[in-house]
Amino acid sequence: MSWKILKYLTLALCVGLCGVSAKADTDTVGFVSFDDLAPGLGGNSFALDITNFQQLGLTDVLTPLSFENLSLSVTYADGTTAPFGALVDQGAGSFSTGMEFAGGDVVSATLTGTFSPLTITLADGSTVAIESLFSASITDSGGFLQDGDFAAINVITSPIVTGAPEPGAGGSLVLGLALTGVLALRRRIA
Repeated sequence: MSWKILKYLTLALCVGLCGVSAKADTDTVGFVSFDDLAPGLGGNSFALDITNFQQLGLTDVLTPLSFENLSLSVTYADGTTAPFGALVDQGAGSFSTGMEFAGGDVVSATLTGTFSPLTITLADGSTVAIESLFSASITDSGGFLQDGDFAAINVITSPIVTGAPEPGAGGSLVLGLALTGVLALRRRIA
């Protein structure tokens, strides 16, 4: 019987030691959008644009973040797909395909790329690591992309852990009880 209790106390000790986990979060840092080039004029020319929110002051990310290795894949109504690897830098954190699309011609678009740097500071003062790769896909339930359709570009963050994490108050209590129980049972069994 005492070995069974010892086993459970050892399990509680492991849970107490390993119970702290890092939490991943996301922050929106930009978007890719399908935009009418002549809004209000009934035009039929659209563009796909990429915007970095930092240039507009609309993100919690304080570290200057670059969108790199951008590639945009467009799927047309006829089922063909065309990649756009060289996007035109329009300044102020915006990029474009440099190509106009006809309305009713594009059914989806997917932007992929990488972020740099991979360690950033947020508005709350915390420093976090981010995943390098990102992807954002635009679709429309109506079948074709329309003016204003967009997809968010998000960074996935995780806290930077230096050394072993300290257990929380509950973890400390479980850890202390488990250690006390293990020591008491070892004396009793020995």
